[in-house]
Amino acid sequence: MSCTKVTDFGIPYLRGLHELSYLDLLGCPVTFASLETISGFTSLLQLNLNRCGLSDVGCQKLSDLIQLKDLNLGYNRITDACLINLKGLINLESLNLEYCRISSEGLLSIEGLTSLRTLELSETAVEALSHLSGLHNLENLNLSCTLVNDNSLAALSTLTSLKSLNLGDLLLTDVGLPFLSSLIGLTHLDLSDYLFDGFGLDNLKCFTNLQSLEICDGFLDDHYVDSIKGLTSLNLLNLSFNIGFTDRTLD
Repeated sequence: MSCTKVTDFGIPYLRGLHELSYLDLLGCPVTFASLETISGFTSLLQLNLNRCGLSDVGCQKLSDLIQLKDLNLGYNRITDACLINLKGLINLESLNLEYCRISSEGLLSIEGLTSLRTLELSETAVEALSHLSGLHNLENLNLSCTLVNDNSLAALSTLTSLKSLNLGDLLLTDVGLPFLSSLIGLTHLDLSDYLFDGFGLDNLKCFTNLQSLEICDGFLDDHYVDSIKGLTSLNLLNLSFNIGFTDRTLD
């Protein structure tokens, strides 16, 4: 039902769908009031409420969705106060909070969701990451376009199950990359807009399992190529908009 005009008025008509496991309301003008009906779907595992215009009003109903494995709340006007209601959703494996009005304080509410494998936090006001350090099952983490800085990355060193890490558009420097050296299982890494100044790229050599590496707008030149040559598992390498690269890079 994504991108339709379905509202809170229509959702109760779904009550008879007792075996419903996936409900996609992307872009629908519904509110959290619909959760009174949705929480009755005991087989529901995936719920998409992306771009529904939700605010914190009525968000308490989220706490009833204890069976959910995948919850998408991206692009809504929810704040840290809303995240308190996620504490009991211990079965969650995927949580999307992209472009929500949340900060580092809000992450306290999800630090106990240890089944999480995918966490989307891009375009939020998150900076400190200490509340994520115990999410040892995380495999996919998107922190692009947040307030994360070099020191923030220290909290990620314990997340050794990570396979995909997006740190694009953070204006990080050489100081931050060594904090990631324990994440040797990474297969995808996005460091676009990373401000390398001479030695930081050498830290990439430990990521021998990388299959995808993106360093766009990184002010790189030919001198950095040796740090990448050893990544022989790469099948995607994006170095766009590094105007310092010449034909020597391809040699």
